[in-house]
Amino acid sequence: MKKQDIEFWTSQVIERAQTNQQTEDAFVEFKREWIPPAQVARKIAGHANAARGEPILWIIGVDEKTGNVLGADQNDLADWWQGVKSQFESIYPSMVDLIVHVQDKTVVALYMETDRAPYVIKNPSGGTINYEVPWREGTSTRTARREDLIKILVPLSRLPEVRFLPNSTLDARLVGTDTVNWSLNLELYLTSLTDDPIYIPNIDNKASFALLPTLMLPDIEFDNLIFVVPNPNNYATNIIPGSPIQAVGDQLIIKGAGTIKLSGQATTKFPNGLKLEGFKRLDFDILLNLEFRPARSAIPSKLSVNFAPSLPDATGGFRKWLPKPPK
Repeated sequence: MKKQDIEFWTSQVIERAQTNQQTEDAFVEFKREWIPPAQVARKIAGHANAARGEPILWIIGVDEKTGNVLGADQNDLADWWQGVKSQFESIYPSMVDLIVHVQDKTVVALYMETDRAPYVIKNPSGGTINYEVPWREGTSTRTARREDLIKILVPLSRLPEVRFLPNSTLDARLVGTDTVNWSLNLELYLTSLTDDPIYIPNIDNKASFALLPTLMLPDIEFDNLIFVVPNPNNYATNIIPGSPIQAVGDQLIIKGAGTIKLSGQATTKFPNGLKLEGFKRLDFDILLNLEFRPARSAIPSKLSVNFAPSLPDATGGFRKWLPKPPK
């Protein structure tokens, strides 16, 4: 989610709180102050598990009972979040923090992705039980039951395993003095983890990346992402007899493991212009975020990969980014 969207979501729920409307919901939590990590980690884990792949929002600096805006200091965040993470057995929710100004005060919005559930926490009291999978029910937190775990694990079985292949590229071409056309050409290896076919509609796929924050531009989002199944016979078709992966109509069908290509286009306009010398200075790594959402799955499959720039071509008006090898 973009930071503008996080700010809008935060402002919306605070506005409802100030007008005595429903404030907290299944995905939002208010806290008047920073709670000690050992106490709050269980609540975050339970909230993230019950969200079943949807993002959750914690807002620090708002009274959870009255909705009054009290304000919070972001300086406490780094040590606090480090302490929270240390309470998890291994995987913890990814988090984006944002200062949001509300009238003459500031609150801290904590946006957390929950797509890697189940989240397991350590038992702070020690004893014979070392770990717990918490679950949020209403406004309280309890230990997850079997039916709760089924709600998490069954949708996960519908997600394919996705790997980037080294032939993937991200290209940029300068057009005039203020526009860059981006071309995304990914080569991916998909593996089904279930015996049932997995259907991925084109419309539910997303690819985006952010330029340098100093450029003050929104995230680059690619339009019209299209699946292509490489055809060894070079036929003009995506339906290959016997292939475990088929691109049929506007969806991808996965029945095993194989390679696909995914392409998309995007355009960036620079408000103050971007001449050739400025384009050459776009010399930085790009973190590309990719998201698939199979049909009948509440949880998307997400992955990210770093692309490193290669040298510009002879004219300087064309650049190519290539995937960085994993460390």
